[in-house]
Parts: sequence; C-alpha cells; structure tokens
Amino acid sequence: MGLTGFFPGEDGRGRAFPHFTADKIGDRIELVRRGAGSRFNEIELNVLVQGVETEKPRERAEEWAARFPGLTPDQLRQSPFVLFGGLEELVEKLIAYRERFGISYITAFWPAIDALAPLVARLKGA
Repeated sequence: MGLTGFFPGEDGRGRAFPHFTADKIGDRIELVRRGAGSRFNEIELNVLVQGVETEKPRERAEEWAARFPGLTPDQLRQSPFVLFGGLEELVEKLIAYRERFGISYITAFWPAIDALAPLVARLKGA
C-alpha cells in the first residue's frame, strides 16, 4: 500500500497536505487497517519520498515549507515523506518509521537517487 502524503486540492487543482506530517500519517494507516481488517498484516506499507536533503537540512526545510502550504519546517523535518538530515539521522528516522508505523520500504523520485545511495547501503539487511 503506497502512501503519498498529498492529495489534489479541494478544487481538483493544486495539492493539499492533510496527512503529510508524522502525526497525521498514523490516521491514514489506521484507515487502511480498518478497511483491511484481518488482512492488514499481509499488507506492505511504503511511502513516496518527495525529496531527500542531506546538505543544510535546516535551511532546505525552510525552503520546502514555502512550497508546502500549511506545513512548518519542523513538521517537514519530521515527515516520513521528505528526508532531511545526515546519514545516521536518516537511518534512525527510517528505522523509527518502520517500528512506529510499519513502513517497510520507501519509493523516491529519480533526483533523490544519489542522496539515497549511501542510506540504502547503510540500511542493507537492517
């Protein structure tokens, strides 16, 4: 089951981010859990990572907040849908997301591939 964290805006255009934060993704997963019932444990959960920022993560979160209406830089830094931080910090975040939410893998857009490569190597087999 793939989670993107965003939806089309109410007018059918643009984007809305009601479940983009770490606090709100739990709501989406609970909805899936209720719908799946006893089949829930058979479902793999993944998130579509919108971007990875390993250099100057605080500054980048501020820049991203300007593009994500209603989200603060702190919310973005904690969101499972964007990864801001150094290698060890991101390793810890992904493990925490797996333990807290049951997210077993991530999908990312091509531009993030170089930033994700060391993270994938570090997590291999973890």
